[in-house]
Amino acid sequence: LGFVGAGIVIPFYCLKKLPSYFHYSLPGVILLVGAGIAMFLLYRSRHDKAVFGVLVGMAAAAFLYTTSVIFPVANDFQSGRFLSQEVSAQMQPGDQLGVYRKRVGVYNFYTGIVPIAQLRNEKQLFRFLQSAGRVFCLVEAKALAAFQAKGIMPANVRIITERRVDDDMMVLLSND
Repeated sequence: LGFVGAGIVIPFYCLKKLPSYFHYSLPGVILLVGAGIAMFLLYRSRHDKAVFGVLVGMAAAAFLYTTSVIFPVANDFQSGRFLSQEVSAQMQPGDQLGVYRKRVGVYNFYTGIVPIAQLRNEKQLFRFLQSAGRVFCLVEAKALAAFQAKGIMPANVRIITERRVDDDMMVLLSND
């Protein structure tokens, strides 16, 4: 019954302390109350293994919800969501997106763009930026500064925006 009690208290706490995040608490309430009632009923009917299964399932659901929804909301700078939204707003059908020396998974997830070109070295990056069609590329600001210091950036490339993702400042480039 502790889960049911927590499920009832959490929305009131969120409503009082964090009203703009109230709607994020509702799936947690459903999870806690549902799991609490299920565990109570299963325990009363002596289904101990099923109680453990509900507990493990609840923990897994809480982990997935926390890592995919709560963490990006709680710390915007750790998430690629806002940069991905800007990328999506800039791109049109037929445009391509590349990411230089970073994982593409977070950008696949938030933009819905598949495939995203994973550019592993300078040669691939410059070839991608000199493509015939319009392309966009996410590059770490430090790498971009190094390219500019060397004077090797293509002339047609322009910076669209910069955003912090994890501990890195990421720059969105385009060749138009």
